[in-house]
Amino acid sequence: MRALRVTRGAWARAVGLAGGRVDAGAAVVDGTGADEAVLAELREHGIADETGVLTAAWAAALRDHLAAPVRATLRARSGETGATTRLTLVEDRVLLVHDAVRGELGSRELEVTDVSAHVDVVLVRVDDLWPALVRLLPPSEPLTAGARPGPRPADLPRTVLGSRDVERLRAGEDLAALPAAARAVAEDEEASLVVLVEAWPTPATPTVVWSRWWSVAGGRLLDVQLRDDDVHLVERPPGSVAAELRWALVGAVDTTAPVADGSATTTGGAR
Repeated sequence: MRALRVTRGAWARAVGLAGGRVDAGAAVVDGTGADEAVLAELREHGIADETGVLTAAWAAALRDHLAAPVRATLRARSGETGATTRLTLVEDRVLLVHDAVRGELGSRELEVTDVSAHVDVVLVRVDDLWPALVRLLPPSEPLTAGARPGPRPADLPRTVLGSRDVERLRAGEDLAALPAAARAVAEDEEASLVVLVEAWPTPATPTVVWSRWWSVAGGRLLDVQLRDDDVHLVERPPGSVAAELRWALVGAVDTTAPVADGSATTTGGAR
């Protein structure tokens, strides 16, 4: 695993070069003081060489991940901190880019007041993905526990919220009338994590393979499932996030794998 903390400007410059938004043969700097600082930082991390051009290894890695066939976004919040982690998977190589913010907790979401000056960049093999992700997620054991066998879905405790309870939850009003699990989400949520996994069989055609909204409330891990008019809160054991993310990534890889005629498969882990 390789982990870097890079300023936003330096990372944007490196990605722009790799993606062709800047001439691929151009130097990272054009002579200004700010650009000289960018070059010094990219040199320090081994992303650019002494001439101010991306190194071959980083240029290849970034080009691959900009067009990755498997991608995921994880949006986390815990108290007044939030973060977005973007994941791209190419063969057995994973690139994680983690972007943290701080803010004030509003009635429904975090109202951002401060954005980190840096992004965390992690290159890791897929077998070591979960330990690398744990470092970036809220420090909540129900969220960060490693994958483990769990009970059958039919045996899991479930709370069903009808439309009236959903409105109470959204409005933050009359919470005493809510079931205990929903009241915990409204009043005692420790952390939340929304995950979206996509397969890209072609560069222009993404397929959503899996999405999940997780909430840690009252010490319990809840799988928040949005139905037509109802919301189901399913209590899941620790390790479920890791297990289901692994399952979803395997489904996304299957969806983008070539078949005998050279096209992409059309089935995957969607559900």
